Amino acid sequence: MELVSVVIPTRYRRELLMRAIESVMQQTYSNIEVWVVVDGDDLDTMAYLRNIGKTRFPVYYVKTNGIGGSAARNLGVEKASGKWIAFLDDDDAFLPDKIACQWEQLRYDLDDFHLCFCPVLTNSLKNPDVFLPMRTLDLNTESLTVAEFLFCKKGRRTLGFIQTSTLFGTRDLFREIPFTEGLLKHQDWDLLLRMAQHGVKFHQLEEPKTRFYRHHAPSVGNTNAWKFSDVWIKRMEISKLARDYFTLSIILRGVAKDVSLTRAEKRSHFKQKIGALTWQKGHYFQFSRLIFVNFARIYL
Repeated sequence: MELVSVVIPTRYRRELLMRAIESVMQQTYSNIEVWVVVDGDDLDTMAYLRNIGKTRFPVYYVKTNGIGGSAARNLGVEKASGKWIAFLDDDDAFLPDKIACQWEQLRYDLDDFHLCFCPVLTNSLKNPDVFLPMRTLDLNTESLTVAEFLFCKKGRRTLGFIQTSTLFGTRDLFREIPFTEGLLKHQDWDLLLRMAQHGVKFHQLEEPKTRFYRHHAPSVGNTNAWKFSDVWIKRMEISKLARDYFTLSIILRGVAKDVSLTRAEKRSHFKQKIGALTWQKGHYFQFSRLIFVNFARIYL
């Protein structure tokens, strides 16, 4: 079996990191190393790693001066010795056969331009100990681009979901197409869209193999930075349909929640964004629903 390197960026979350590492130790795949990137000063986590003792798989670590999540993941890839990379956020956990299933999915591909992901089990803030599969379409069978899979909606849900802790591919792939460093948010979407643009083939497992934990702790994904999002999405080479869904779901929601804007400014942004939409057959209802939701947030 070829070596798989699991890359875990972390800071100030020792207890969560311990759970994430334990999920790696329980893998059915038998040739693994762990690289923990401690992104900044964190005496508690560093003490834990120095005294971790003997583990089933080796745990290596490196400390930075606080370079951010994307750069920390890229550093982990550079430090890794494995042919294969599996990313794991410190607040998530693998199911026992996660790596084995993904390695089996990709092991026969002759080039590096293949990425495997899987659905997730997730909890709710009201019932944190109850995990259920997050419903998603199958990207392998639907006639969707990766951007449409990520951003287009059916009812209140997006058609698909690709979480960083589900990603698996060769080290060479993540070195050739690394995470973009310095982004305020959307690091995972940025990586996925650039991979799609470069012709990477996406493979989706049928069953969930990762636990995606929801909690109240602050995260990059929860930061309201709609102005950044507006600039970022314009740089992405995606369909107009995906871009319009992103505007309705992400940007206008950010406008509505921006306490620095006056009501008149919010209404101005709303009118401008709605006026730029391209109404496409089969999406009238979803567009109308999202427009109404944002109208209520901004006008009522």
